[in-house]
Amino acid sequence: MTESISDLGERAERLVQSKLEQLGFEVAPMGPRAHDYDMVAVKGEWKLSVQVKASRFKDPQIGNVTKFLKIDIINEPDEHVRQYVRGPRALKHPGALWVWVLLLTGEEPTYSLMLEKDVQDITHQLYDSWLKSHGNERPRNPYSLHSLMPYKELEKRKNNWPLLNELKESHAKS
Repeated sequence: MTESISDLGERAERLVQSKLEQLGFEVAPMGPRAHDYDMVAVKGEWKLSVQVKASRFKDPQIGNVTKFLKIDIINEPDEHVRQYVRGPRALKHPGALWVWVLLLTGEEPTYSLMLEKDVQDITHQLYDSWLKSHGNERPRNPYSLHSLMPYKELEKRKNNWPLLNELKESHAKS
């Protein structure tokens, strides 16, 4: 039986929580009503918001790109619906940690870490260039605002747990 999406997400969150606790963090899950982040990790006076993304596939969903980008959807006079990226949105927590957990069948979980600002930059570049290469039209659903995180981007950041040290150092300086 295939694991439900919510069970998959909960399993990924438990894995990330366990890993952060092994690294000396106290972790507080945010619960199902939290909309921005899945957990908060605390080490001393340093507090880090954490978003966990789980997937059974190598190119997981980012979700709705309007979290990161300003998008106009225009019904053109030629009866085509086109999307235009107008630029990045201001992020509440650009330094929040995103942990992508790939739970591929028959393999150990893999973790890829990046900042929310990195997710935004990747999304902006890829979504905008993809739209332009398709005449600013989404072929299957012109109103879709979903996008994927390419596996090659996750591979670059695989097991990037040293990012936490960089974040802690930058926190100590501020």
